[in-house]
Amino acid sequence: MGDFAKSSNDDTPASALREQAKEALDRGELDFAEELLRKAVKLLEEAGEDEASKAYSGLGIIAGRRRDLDAADEWYRKSLEIDERSGNECGAAKTYHNLSLVAIDRRDFEAAEKWLRKSIHIAGEAGRRNRRLGKLPAIGVGRLPARRPRHCRQVLSEITGNR
Repeated sequence: MGDFAKSSNDDTPASALREQAKEALDRGELDFAEELLRKAVKLLEEAGEDEASKAYSGLGIIAGRRRDLDAADEWYRKSLEIDERSGNECGAAKTYHNLSLVAIDRRDFEAAEKWLRKSIHIAGEAGRRNRRLGKLPAIGVGRLPARRPRHCRQVLSEITGNR
């Protein structure tokens, strides 16, 4: 699920904590990564920074790896709230994508489709400016179950624009 996006303020203490958390997560040190991200969130919330969205998303990634889907959903929704409020299209598209993956893991395919469609919509607009962003929805569609091939093909055709 997702990734730790680079911050616009990469030289702040919170950004350093997020980078350390990413490295810890890459090593599989979930507890340490979570500890670092919670510290980053505290610093960012105290400063009223929208960058807390990225730390919340990181906490969602950790919860997802632990298979705590309720916590992952909660962290992603906190991230989404900030991204939508601040007009961060790229962040919102990534969060919609992550929420679709949580829904897929819950076997809630209607919710997964809803989140994917939102990600598709933004990726269609912002994806022209960010090639990596444009690929996100296809990753989610790839995780939909094979027993729904017609539905998957329909959603994928909407992503790619092939009718």
